[in-house]
Amino acid sequence: MSQNSTSPAYLQRRGAIDGVIGRMKRALSLAELSDVQFAVGRDHGQEKIFHAHKMFLSLSSDVFHAMFYGNLADGNLDVIQIPEIPSAAFANMLSYMYIRKCRGRSELAERISHLVLRRQV
Repeated sequence: MSQNSTSPAYLQRRGAIDGVIGRMKRALSLAELSDVQFAVGRDHGQEKIFHAHKMFLSLSSDVFHAMFYGNLADGNLDVIQIPEIPSAAFANMLSYMYIRKCRGRSELAERISHLVLRRQV
């Protein structure tokens, strides 16, 4: 949708929101732009690697902010291990943190809630 001066203000805002969400989706999908990795779960005996951005995570969570920028932050962390969380739940948490969308219900929602409580997202 192109934005011009004749578009109603709410449509111009909607276009800006869509643009931001689109950029956040893209940031989440591009590993080469990430500055932190998470090794998550043991689904089918294998962990899954997620790429993320310290800045975005820190803006969404005081716990991640402390982990990356606080007094006890370890700047040498290459990969953060979280084996107890299923990879689908972690993927949903990242999706929520980046674009405020979450998939799944019931069991998956319960796991995400557990993760959110543990990480104070």
